[in-house]
Amino acid sequence: MPPETRRDRIGPGIFLLLVCVYLVTFGGHFYSGDGIEVARTAESIVLRGDLALVRSEGEREWGYPGRGGRRFAPYALGQSLAEAPLIAVAAAAAAPLPLDAHLKTRLLHAAAVSSNVFISAAAGWVLLLFARRLGYGRRVAASLALMYGLGTMAWVYAHHDFADPLTALTLLGSACLLRRYGDAGARNDIVLAGILLGLSLFTKYQMVIYAPVIWLYLVFLRKDRGERGLTSLIRDTALLATPVVLFGLGDLAVNYWKFGSLMATGYEQEASPWAGLPHVAVGLYGFLLSPGKSLFLYNPLLVAWPFAVPSFRRSHRSECRMVLAAVAVTLAFFSPLYWWHGDWSWGPRYLLPLIPLMVLTLAPLARAAVDAPRLRRALAALAVAAIVVNLLGLTVNFFFYIRALTGMEFVHDDWNFIPGLSPVAFHAHVIHSDLHEALFGEPIDFVYRAWRDGKFVDAVIPMGEYSRQGKVPDYFFFRPYDTALEQWSLGLTGTFLVAMTVIVALRVRRSLSGRDEAHVR
Repeated sequence: MPPETRRDRIGPGIFLLLVCVYLVTFGGHFYSGDGIEVARTAESIVLRGDLALVRSEGEREWGYPGRGGRRFAPYALGQSLAEAPLIAVAAAAAAPLPLDAHLKTRLLHAAAVSSNVFISAAAGWVLLLFARRLGYGRRVAASLALMYGLGTMAWVYAHHDFADPLTALTLLGSACLLRRYGDAGARNDIVLAGILLGLSLFTKYQMVIYAPVIWLYLVFLRKDRGERGLTSLIRDTALLATPVVLFGLGDLAVNYWKFGSLMATGYEQEASPWAGLPHVAVGLYGFLLSPGKSLFLYNPLLVAWPFAVPSFRRSHRSECRMVLAAVAVTLAFFSPLYWWHGDWSWGPRYLLPLIPLMVLTLAPLARAAVDAPRLRRALAALAVAAIVVNLLGLTVNFFFYIRALTGMEFVHDDWNFIPGLSPVAFHAHVIHSDLHEALFGEPIDFVYRAWRDGKFVDAVIPMGEYSRQGKVPDYFFFRPYDTALEQWSLGLTGTFLVAMTVIVALRVRRSLSGRDEAHVR
């Protein structure tokens, strides 16, 4: 790394700032069956040196039947391995404490979910480094990191328990390392890029779709460097592919360990998600324009993305090709699936790995906004809208709304495609209803109007009967608890984290106040 970049300490500051913000708004519990099964696998690794899921008393059975009559999660191991050290530390710290069993369990669950706090913050840091590699100054690079970390649904997923933040980090990191190879020509960076790409495959099987994209980026960078020999291309391809293949073999070995077959993941015990090519239009509309899952609804800053692409292409042709290829591959892979939406979840979950790359594309607009007040105001307005949408996703737990709609015999296409049932609208209603109840003693029912059999009919979710957990602000450190010990200890910790966030934000602001010099490659 060049000397001027080694002296650049803004990256750790942005990482620490995002960690503090994410901890202040931390959820601290499970949100999905995916998260529960991944964490139970991590617990088995830490506490028993095994991968089997252990059923707690009175709990449903998780996972699928596998070898020896035991049950296993159908997921790759990457996220479980990320959670395992945090669970181990939490278990060791909680063991000598005079706490009830349910409090120790709460700490273990919070430790598992907290992995995404650090993973998501690390993605912001890597995005900053990538922008610096492309020649942008500290302020522009830091702005991009904060756009991603606080202005996209990455903030909400730092709060949740899914594995998608880790795939976003590893894909971005792989591309950033290849950019470093493009700058310096060190082929160990190609190997490191392959390791991160392999780790993404070891986290979610479908990440294999990005292997050709990353390889094409390597080809583009080689061309930029004037390297055109077939022999060296084969060598560099082998350097990139070998770690990916090894991680893929690791996936197969884990499958055999769990289910007795190299190709069995557990998913084959479910119905196929393939809906066929005619479903592509449904998936594309859902991803781009639907009121329930639109990429631009849940990430308003990306409304500027199509306008940024031409400028980005002129300045960074290879990176633009890579980003566009990643977008095309993702939409082509997920749109034909019945399960394109990734529910139950907040927003278009399967698009999360794309978002840091798309935010990187905003770099020319962010730089131009310094000297263009109208553009700066437009980006600021989109940023405010993005923060508002994120706060809706952070404050209200999506799970209880979808459960209520399912109980009313609605299905995924209803809340994803019908404007009146949009989760964004309902989450805003929950906050409004809670404030009304606090001030006037009565909640406001959620009313959805539908055109059925030639007339409008009303469907109502009575907020007085709505789950209390679904109405309580979903913040681990700032929510009501049953015992004074929990209330005071967590509340004081949360207050300390708020103070830390302010201190770190001021330090980051000071570090960005000097001359903003672009990174010279």
